[in-house]
Amino acid sequence: MVLWTASAAADPQVGEEASEAEAAPGLCVLEAVEGGVRCVGGAGEEVQLEHPALYGDPNRYRERQGGRRPVGPVRLSDRYYYGVRAELLVFDAQQRAVIERVALPTTLREIEAVREGETPYLRLHLEGESTPALRYTPGVSSNAAAYGGPWSWPETLGAMQDALWREEVALGREPGAVQAPDPELEAEQPDDGALLEAMSARAELDRTNIYYALYRAEALLRLARPEEARSAAMQAAERDAPWYDLLRASARLRYFGLDAAADLAMGRGLEAMRDAGVRPGAMTSPVAASFMFIWLREALDRVAGAPRVNEADATVSAARVLEQAEEAMPNAEGLRAAWRALGAESVAHLTRPGPGAMVEEAVDEVDEHLVIGLGLLLAMLGGGAVVGLGRGRGRWVAADVLVLASLLAISAWNLGELGRAAQRAAFVWEAPVEIGSDALNAPGARAWLDGLADSGARSQLREIIGVQELAMTRGRPLEGGIDGDTIARQLEDAIDAHLAAHAIDSPAELEVSPAVREEFGWLDAVRAIDLRGGRGLLVAAGLVLNALMLGGLVWVLLGRSPALGRRLRGWWPGAPAALGPARVGVWAAFCVGLAGVTPLASAVRGVCGEVWAGYYGLAPLAEAPGPQPWAVTLLVGALALHLGAVVQERASAARRARRAASAAPVDAT
Repeated sequence: MVLWTASAAADPQVGEEASEAEAAPGLCVLEAVEGGVRCVGGAGEEVQLEHPALYGDPNRYRERQGGRRPVGPVRLSDRYYYGVRAELLVFDAQQRAVIERVALPTTLREIEAVREGETPYLRLHLEGESTPALRYTPGVSSNAAAYGGPWSWPETLGAMQDALWREEVALGREPGAVQAPDPELEAEQPDDGALLEAMSARAELDRTNIYYALYRAEALLRLARPEEARSAAMQAAERDAPWYDLLRASARLRYFGLDAAADLAMGRGLEAMRDAGVRPGAMTSPVAASFMFIWLREALDRVAGAPRVNEADATVSAARVLEQAEEAMPNAEGLRAAWRALGAESVAHLTRPGPGAMVEEAVDEVDEHLVIGLGLLLAMLGGGAVVGLGRGRGRWVAADVLVLASLLAISAWNLGELGRAAQRAAFVWEAPVEIGSDALNAPGARAWLDGLADSGARSQLREIIGVQELAMTRGRPLEGGIDGDTIARQLEDAIDAHLAAHAIDSPAELEVSPAVREEFGWLDAVRAIDLRGGRGLLVAAGLVLNALMLGGLVWVLLGRSPALGRRLRGWWPGAPAALGPARVGVWAAFCVGLAGVTPLASAVRGVCGEVWAGYYGLAPLAEAPGPQPWAVTLLVGALALHLGAVVQERASAARRARRAASAAPVDAT
C-alpha cells in the first residue's frame, strides 16, 4: 500500500505520478498558495483560482492579507483534491477547472491518498478531537459521500463568500435591486460587459460554484436583459453544487421571479440532499432552516412589504415558496408560526414529530398555564364575595371552604405545570444546533446526548450514530437507514425521558442560559414566579383570609339590603344560590375564561411566533394569536350556567309568589 498525506500546514506531496503530470501534455501541476490554488503547465502557463473565503473576511481579501492555504492538494490520476473549509474540491488537471464539490460535516484538516489494490481512495481527517476519518472514493455512486448534516453551518458558506466578495459581483448583489429595472441602468455602462465576462470566466474556472451564474443572472436582470438572465439562471440551477447551495439558489431565484430555474434548483437540491445522507425529517432547527434557505427570508420579506393591492397574489406566491421549503424541513420548528403569519395554517402542521413540534406545544402550554394562573388568582380574590352573595343570610358551608381549598391546590398544580412546560422549551432551545441538523455524530451533539438521562430512545440514537459513522469511514451509503421522522421521534422520546427524570416543581427552578433568555425574555418572567416554601404558604394564607373577610363582609351588608343582594346575584357570575356547591367553581371558570380572551392571553405565543416567523422572513406579518378556543368555551359555559341559575331562581320566586297569593285568605267584605 502506498500512502501520502497533504495538509494545510505542509507543502503538498503528490506522490510518484507528479513527474508524469509535469511531462504529460495538456496537464498542469496544482499547488496551494495563499488564498487559493495555482496550476502551472509545462510551458510555464499558469491558472490561478482564488478562494476569498480562505481570508475569512472581505476586507482582508481585498487587501490580500492573512489568507490561509487550502488543505492539500493531493493527486489521484489526472485530478487533484483539496479542501476549502468544510468542502472537498476536485480539480481536473486536463480541463483546468473545479468540476466537483463534496460537502463535508466540518472543516477539513488533512487529506490522505491511499493506493490499495486497484481502487485508490482518499482518507479525510476533520477538525476536532475523536472525529472519525472519512473515506471518499472517486468515481463511485453519488451517495457514497453520505456524510449527513453539517456540524457547523457557517462553514457551508464558502462558495457563497468566494463569489460574494468578488468586486465584479457588485453589479448584482444588492438585495431587492431587481424588483423593477432601473431606467438609469437599462443602457449598458462601459464596464458592464467586462464585469459580466469576468463573472462568466469565474464560473467556468469553478464549475461547482452556483453563485457566479446566480449573480450574473441578477446583473442581467438589472440591465433589463431578461432572456439572458433566464439562461444564466438555468445555468446556475444545473450546476453540480452541494445540496445546500442549490436550496439557497432556489429561494434566490424565486425571489427574482425566475420560477423555472427555481423549481429545477429545488428539485436537484432535494435529490442531492438525500444523496448526501441528510434526512429532511430530521432538520428541526430553525437556525438550520435559515442557513439552508438564506434568501427565503428576503423572498418572504418582500411579501411582508408588498402593497395592499398585490397582497393576495404575493401571499399565494409566498405560500408556494414556503411549501417547497417545507419539503426540505417538514418538521422544522416555527413552520406553524410562518404559516400563521401567512394566514394559511394547516391542520397537518399540528401533528409533526420531533423537538420542533415539542417546543411549539410547550409554548402553547406556557400560555395556557399563565392564563389559568391569572384566572385562578382572580377567582381567589373574588371567591369570598361569591360565597357571601350565594349564602345571603345563611351560613358558610363546608362545600364552599372545600372549593376554595381546591382552587389553591389547582393553583399549586398549575404553577408546577407552567414551570415544566417552560423547562421543555428552554431545554430544546439550549440543545446544540447539530441536534436539529441531522448531525447527531457531531462532537457537540454526542456530548449533549451523553448528558441525557438513560433511556431506550437514547440508546437507539447511539446505535444509529455508530452505524452512520461506520458507513462514513467505509465510504459507503447508509443502507437500511432510519428516516428523518423516526430520528425526530427518537429525539423527542429521549428528551421526554430526560425531563421526566429531572422535572422541576416550580418555575423558579428553571435554569436558562443567557443566550436563550436574551432571545426569549419571557422566560425571566416565568422564573420570577417563586412560591416555594414559606412564601407560598404565606400567599395561600393571605388569599384564604381575603376570601373569608370578603365573604363575611358581603354577608353582613346583604343582610341589611336583600333587594341589593338579589340584583348583585343576577349580575355576578357564580353568585346564584341555585348553583349550590358549584358556585365558586362557576366563578373560577368565568375568571379563567375571561383571562383567556384578553390580549395578554397569547403574549408568550405571540412573542415566540414573531421570533419563529423571523427565521422565515415573515416577522412583519406575524401577529399575536387571537383568543384561545378553550378559554372562550370555558367563558361561555360559565355564563350559560350562571344565566340558567338566574332563570331558575326567578322561576322559583315566581312560583312561590303565586302559591303565597293563592294561599292568602279572601276578604269576604
